[in-house]
Amino acid sequence: MVLEKNIKRYLDLITQVYYQKNHSMYKNTLRDSLGISVKTMDSDIEKINHIFYDDFISQKNNQIVLNLDVNQGLKQIYKSIIKTSTVVSYFFEVSMYHLTLSEIYNDLYLSESMEYRLRKAWNNHFVNKNYNVAFVFNNETKKIDLIGDENTIRSLMRYMLYEFLIEDLYDNLQYQEINEIVELISNKKKLNINYVAKDLVSGALFISLIRISQGYETDFKADSTLKSLFKYISKEPQIVKKINDIFNVKFSLKVLSDIFCGRLSDLIKLLGYNNKRIGFDNSRKLVSFVSAYSRSIYNKDIYLKKNEVNLLKGICNFSDFQVSSFIYSPHELYWRWVASEKAKDAFNSLIISYRMTVDLPTTEKKIEFFFALNNMLNFGNLEESISNTKILIVSRYPTYYQKRIETAINERYHEFVDLMIYEDSLSKLDEQIIYSYDFIISEFRLPSFSDKHIYFPEILSDEFIYNLDGIIFHF
Repeated sequence: MVLEKNIKRYLDLITQVYYQKNHSMYKNTLRDSLGISVKTMDSDIEKINHIFYDDFISQKNNQIVLNLDVNQGLKQIYKSIIKTSTVVSYFFEVSMYHLTLSEIYNDLYLSESMEYRLRKAWNNHFVNKNYNVAFVFNNETKKIDLIGDENTIRSLMRYMLYEFLIEDLYDNLQYQEINEIVELISNKKKLNINYVAKDLVSGALFISLIRISQGYETDFKADSTLKSLFKYISKEPQIVKKINDIFNVKFSLKVLSDIFCGRLSDLIKLLGYNNKRIGFDNSRKLVSFVSAYSRSIYNKDIYLKKNEVNLLKGICNFSDFQVSSFIYSPHELYWRWVASEKAKDAFNSLIISYRMTVDLPTTEKKIEFFFALNNMLNFGNLEESISNTKILIVSRYPTYYQKRIETAINERYHEFVDLMIYEDSLSKLDEQIIYSYDFIISEFRLPSFSDKHIYFPEILSDEFIYNLDGIIFHF
């Protein structure tokens, strides 16, 4: 774990209490679980409250209690804490802005010894994660270079961008120009790509722009998707000119390969717009596996819908998945602290008997698959309601996550909810659109959402369902 020990303690503390009934846990039990003193715990709680608000964590009758707002999800809490990490700031600032040592000292308020320790910590973390990547000091430029396998570097930078800063880019002029290119291509080719996909592709191109401007390039690889795109763009002088101007290059197939870094088709497949076979050899094995697991753990037969099968396929197919637990993974925490030993043993046994180790080759993929599977299966139905509620999902989460929330809510609340997924550009989301909905489910904290905002859940928790019950059912 590359995070500072205190940041990791904050995350561990919150995660353990979050998953307890009523978000409450005995102080001594939590202290023993974390392996820290009462003094350290009290200090950590004070500092966490400083990040959020005074009574975010309170202590009552020897209990540690999380006092959450309706729109606070675990993912957003993680992001708020991780953004305070000097380790994370170092990675982002140095990789994005290619700083000199003196700039690092001044901009990040680091001493020479602290900078060295941070650089060493990251390099050790890269080794532990089996990434061929390293931060090195360049004697000629006096800058810290991020060198190694270029595809891996761009994957890591994309991950950091998507997880922590994508919303901050909307006012960036270069990002806006890249977004225009993506919209031009998708509109002219009449691709059915929603704004989530456009954000992912635009973010990937933005990282390519950063690396190209720093003098780095990828190995030349041109698959059939890229060749087809090159053939099309070559006939569109407006798009060619934009690429030449923004990236300061002369448009060619090699340049296009470097810009998209071999990831365009992956991103499109991730969002469900590629009709080619992905992930498992066929859906039959997947459905059979899920049914066996459901009977073993939940004592019921389960029949997966098409979008649920696609969700699990998407997890296995996401090429950037290896960085999903790069900083701190709720999926890993779910496996360690929430899941029962019976569920984990049954899951591992079925993975072997169904020969799914090829489809789930890494621990991260297994845990993510396990996390999604259990949240998919452990979801009851409520049979009564009184009024109809209009809800709009506005999220940058991959389409298969949005569809899962949509399906889960519609199944639970039947005809009493009119729920839609917003698929246009975020810049076009005006008050007139918002006014026509009762509530907005989103991880964005936009002022226009105001009191209509419900936080997009990382997990279909009891609290999230309880809050929806209170909104939708007016008893």
